Amino acid sequence: MIIFLYVYVLLQDIYHLVEQIEDYQCYFFCILFAIIKKLSFLKKEVTSQMDFRSIYLYEFKLSQTAAKTLRKINEAFGQESTNKRTIYRWFQKFRNGNINLQRKENSRGVNILENEKLKKMVERNPTTTVLELAGELGVSVETVSNRLEAINMKKKWIS
Repeated sequence: MIIFLYVYVLLQDIYHLVEQIEDYQCYFFCILFAIIKKLSFLKKEVTSQMDFRSIYLYEFKLSQTAAKTLRKINEAFGQESTNKRTIYRWFQKFRNGNINLQRKENSRGVNILENEKLKKMVERNPTTTVLELAGELGVSVETVSNRLEAINMKKKWIS
């Protein structure tokens, strides 16, 4: 009986929410937020990052701002569910035409550098510079330096 009453109240809220919306494209998202707000136990569930990324893309496609998206998500899922920097980073990716929601292997976006490949390159040409290696491998100079240090190839190995 309690669940029936709960669903009835939820549907009334959705009806009133939809009445106020002029933009019919938002129906789905508004209904989703109404359900999430009413079902407070969902706030306690762990929501996957992929779910949040889907919401970021949805909001971006509706021409919403990152700030407005942050406010909506934190209202629906709790204040610590996502942060400004994450949303701004994803919105920037979408603006650049990248709508792939999968995370890169390395979360910072740096290509993973195989130690063996780097070691062979240095052994083949010991006079190569860190800058040249970085250019060939498509990674930063800092990444090459860190990888060289990790495989015990000190600066004496390379000029």
